[in-house]
Amino acid sequence: MGANEPKKKKRYVGKHFRPRFPRQKPRPVKLRPLTPWERDMAEEHHSLVLRFLQIHGLSMEDYYDVVIFRYLLAVENWSRRTPPISGGFPAAAWAAMSTELAREQERKRRIPQTVSLEEILPSREASLC
Repeated sequence: MGANEPKKKKRYVGKHFRPRFPRQKPRPVKLRPLTPWERDMAEEHHSLVLRFLQIHGLSMEDYYDVVIFRYLLAVENWSRRTPPISGGFPAAAWAAMSTELAREQERKRRIPQTVSLEEILPSREASLC
């Protein structure tokens, strides 16, 4: 192997080989104006959103906007889908709202919390008494 020859690339084989793909940024989802048919469908099934919030014990003020945008996206996707899904539109919308709720809770969990060094932690308070 001379100085001017290119180095051979290491060949990865075996059961632990994992190809490296470049990471892609997630595309932001943009809502478009709803067609009249989609608008009617969204109004017809709007009680599904309210029931979802009620069953999960979520307040309207905090979680309605999180859930409603994913619901409207599910309406758009349903109108473009040709093969029907088992369970119909309510099942697809419920799954979409559940996914968005899980994402929102994960976002909130990752927010760092400030802790005071002077306050007694609740778990330590019981042991001091």
